[in-house]
Amino acid sequence: MMTDPSAGQPAHAAASGQPEPTERAGARWAGATALGLGLAFPIGYLCSFLGLLIFYLGLFFFLLLGLLLGAAMYRVGQAARPVRRDVIIGSVSLVSAVVMLVSLYFEYRNLCPHVAARVLGMTPALPEDKTPQDVRQQVRRFVERSLREDHPPGGLIGYVLWASGDGELTCPAVRATGRPIAYKLSQSPLGWKLRVILSAVLLAGAVLSQVWPLRRSAAPREPTAESVEQDQLKLDEPSTAGS
Repeated sequence: MMTDPSAGQPAHAAASGQPEPTERAGARWAGATALGLGLAFPIGYLCSFLGLLIFYLGLFFFLLLGLLLGAAMYRVGQAARPVRRDVIIGSVSLVSAVVMLVSLYFEYRNLCPHVAARVLGMTPALPEDKTPQDVRQQVRRFVERSLREDHPPGGLIGYVLWASGDGELTCPAVRATGRPIAYKLSQSPLGWKLRVILSAVLLAGAVLSQVWPLRRSAAPREPTAESVEQDQLKLDEPSTAGS
């Protein structure tokens, strides 16, 4: 009885360059997207500190981290190839958007500590009834109230409006006889907007450049002498057994 030499091909579809079954391929790409979303949170947190580097050096790290993120997604999703172009673009857009949102959120959360550090640095001697922790809490309440009142609804949206608007705050003096203390974002409003846009473009472009090849099927492997010999032995086994 002759056996079908094509038996067992689905198990080796990815290795031979043939597309996997639709269900398995979809699960593979879903896993790659889930990995990208999982990595988006720590990468976004890291980018929140890198975005405000001087001379816009943070743009380089958005590009570098995007390449690493895309490489991880490629590693998991390569068995799902070929993946439709719209699916790839949708996944990359989703992952990149999460990275940017996380980055901006923690950039907003870091505003109060930055302003408090400025206030403490400009106040050589605190009043006897106040500690540095009291000043930090006072600054936090002031910043949150300013964003809420001047750039409603405040919070993250208020921070984006403030940073892209004027990027300046005037904090009340800690001492009764002191002067108000001005704080200015390290990037101008125009520079901040350009930096955010370029960061998003570089990040998404880097991720896309890594996974874009998955839109095509893998090139079939060239048969080696060893594989040809093994296939020949498998074909000879039924005839040997029958004789």
